[in-house]
Amino acid sequence: MAESSGAQLQIKLVTKQSIYAVPDIPYSVPSEIVCAELNTLVNELLKDTVSGGSVEFDFLVSGELLRTPLVDHLSERQVSTEEVVLIEYVERFPAPEPTDCLEHDDWVSAAQSCGKWILSGSYDSTLHLWNRKGEHLLTIPGHTGAVKQVSWVDIGGEICSFVSASQDQTAMIWQWNQTSNSVECVHVLRGHERGLECLAVDPTHTYIATAGWDKVIKLWSTIDGLTDGESSPKKSKFDTKSSLMNFEGHKEAVSAVQWSEDGEMISASWDHTIKVWDAELGGIKKGALVKCTFTSHTEWVQTVRWSSNLEYHFISGSYDKQVKLWDTRSPKAPLFDLSGHQDKVLCCDWSNPEYIISGGADSSLRVFKSKIAFAA
Repeated sequence: MAESSGAQLQIKLVTKQSIYAVPDIPYSVPSEIVCAELNTLVNELLKDTVSGGSVEFDFLVSGELLRTPLVDHLSERQVSTEEVVLIEYVERFPAPEPTDCLEHDDWVSAAQSCGKWILSGSYDSTLHLWNRKGEHLLTIPGHTGAVKQVSWVDIGGEICSFVSASQDQTAMIWQWNQTSNSVECVHVLRGHERGLECLAVDPTHTYIATAGWDKVIKLWSTIDGLTDGESSPKKSKFDTKSSLMNFEGHKEAVSAVQWSEDGEMISASWDHTIKVWDAELGGIKKGALVKCTFTSHTEWVQTVRWSSNLEYHFISGSYDKQVKLWDTRSPKAPLFDLSGHQDKVLCCDWSNPEYIISGGADSSLRVFKSKIAFAA
């Protein structure tokens, strides 16, 4: 640890990762101590109990990751330096590694992974199925406009189902027979008056929400679009479904829709608003939503996705060609920039905890291995 002739602070080091726990006593450190020096201190305290070399840690002070000298961090948050400062440390999130680049014939505007499969959609109106090794399994025609979002509905058993939304004003529910590697469209969701931009499947896989340029969010049922546990669909013919409910209130195009774990729908619009909807009653729920702002991208942020298993982590993709990995406890700077795209990023996904995927206007789908050894 670097020598300092400045003021000293009393700190106490705590962790939820019991294998890295150090004695529960105050330590005197220079007030200007930085993250790297704290890391050296903790590793020195652990040298007799943890084998395998040093461990990289991050440090949380007042709920945010330390990125400046400790005394500056405390001053910004108006935390007293006269009392013992509690510092929580966690094993540092490992940098994702680029693995595959899956080439398409046009812009990649939609992607979602599930288990060992990856589903993607393109501006050339086609869907694509890939395995986790990056091998192309199927090209799926059917839409007549750019595919803007895709989502898996059910991936259990021999027959899998997924849904796609397109600028051709329709969404389609598909069934994929893994054994024969064949896909059939079993339902077309018609009713929107303009192109679709987004869709989302609820946590129970019972409902689909779709939205786009007509400003309306429509709710659909998936039930009769799934298999009955046998090897054939419930409906063998191409079928058009009607929406269950419409949600009206946005004044411009709806650009994103998502479900919360408790069944609420959340939508974002070009009218600069985010709305929370009661999916059962069809009404808008009030509430303050903005908790903090994350700034680092230099151009339009097109896509954001939460980690499926980590509480504090999410990714974003932008027209600046970058995918960024964030920790909500560090809003001023991302943890990592995931570079590689040669044009604007249009979609990203982190549904599979092991892989981050992103698609862009460079006609590529990029796959990054997420080396998660713990749940921070």
